Amino acid sequence: MNLRSRSGTLVDVSTKKDASVQVNMDVQTDTESEPDSEQDSDQESESISEILDDGILYDMESSIINEIDEFITSNPELYSNPNFHEDLTDTIYETMYEGALLSDTLIDTEKNQQAMMEFVKQNLNLYFHHMILSPVRQYPEGTPLDQIDVPQHSISQEATIENIQRLKSIVLPSQRTPEWYKSRYNMITASNIYKVLGSEALYNSLVYEKCKPLVISTENEYINTCSSLHKGVKYEPVSVMIYEHLYPDCTVDTTFGCFQHPEFPFIGASPDGIVTSGSRHGHMLEIKNIVNREITGIPSLAYWIQTQVQMEVCNLEICDFLETCFREFESDVEFYENVGEYECRGVILYYVLKANPGTPIYEYMRPIGLTTPNHCTEKWIFEKQQEKGSEYALIEIQYWYLEKFSCVTIPRNRMWFEAVLPKFQEVWKTIERERVTGFEHRMPNKRPVTNKTSKLSPTLFNVIMRDRDQDQETYL
Repeated sequence: MNLRSRSGTLVDVSTKKDASVQVNMDVQTDTESEPDSEQDSDQESESISEILDDGILYDMESSIINEIDEFITSNPELYSNPNFHEDLTDTIYETMYEGALLSDTLIDTEKNQQAMMEFVKQNLNLYFHHMILSPVRQYPEGTPLDQIDVPQHSISQEATIENIQRLKSIVLPSQRTPEWYKSRYNMITASNIYKVLGSEALYNSLVYEKCKPLVISTENEYINTCSSLHKGVKYEPVSVMIYEHLYPDCTVDTTFGCFQHPEFPFIGASPDGIVTSGSRHGHMLEIKNIVNREITGIPSLAYWIQTQVQMEVCNLEICDFLETCFREFESDVEFYENVGEYECRGVILYYVLKANPGTPIYEYMRPIGLTTPNHCTEKWIFEKQQEKGSEYALIEIQYWYLEKFSCVTIPRNRMWFEAVLPKFQEVWKTIERERVTGFEHRMPNKRPVTNKTSKLSPTLFNVIMRDRDQDQETYL
């Protein structure tokens, strides 16, 4: 498996000639060359520094800094918007270009428009590089660690170790126990808290769910192993293996439970993992295994908010946001015959205990690459089957390949959290109040039943965000 990250290049995980999916973590910088056609275009256009004198340039740079500060301090909650940087760039450009025209500093030409846009982008890059007020929303894929400017890099190794040990020492209730249910009932978890900042319908649905009487289940619940929700959970260990392959000096601890915020206990978070050694020590890891949503390298509003709240709860400064898309072969024949077509593939053994057949148990083979002989896979399957006792039943051998993935770094944004915290506090007060006074008015409106065949694509109803903390499916 030849996946690379530190060099800034990530090879297409499918080597098929007709494969339309590529994973590209190349990062464009000011020093990298563009294609010849773009270079020729740049040579034809002038830069602002060629048009204006140094005094005017200095004033414009100062104005851009002030405009960025004003935009961010006035709208910190907008950070969660996936288009945050584009909106910021457009706003600053429009302000600066209009001002230049009104003051007769520039005349309105296409070249001057291009020159001003480039000038604004250059100053935005410098602004966020120096973290004058607040960090970027997320870093581009493949950004080297030495180009990630976050407070984490100024925190001592000892302090990071101490914080992780603190998290490990927190005693949490065992899963599915009455204490576990009560704990979840009395907090809003990171994966659901985005609803507070969403539409009225989302807000009401959150309040309604949190106000309903607590139900403690004492029976084993049926697990639908074919659901998108379950598939996301099933492939988490594989995603961790891939992450550790990308960063071979790093080890990820995935044993953490659901923590309460130390100051605001109604806020909870369950990190998928925390890096406990290596160059990315202290990074949080959040995993999303995609079924039918496009991977863009830009975290959605809900996912970005989730990672921010997780970092706040755990007092960590960086989150590596990993998105993966796994597909499964129809048969073992297809898996073995296509050995040279997929750069990252593997096997999962699906077992159940005969005494409890409703709960799946998985054994994972480490991801293999193009050159791994078939007999190695067959040997692993045989050995694992020999290890299992007679109390286990092998249900299925699942053969998978990695179609696409993305890993971007999200820095902690304290300004954003401080801006939205009052809304989180207010919704919790509402929940506590309406648990007593009544919450029926929050009930979602029932849609009228119709016999007409829906013309909407089934895909619309299958976009599922795994709610790890609530163990439910949230449809977006």
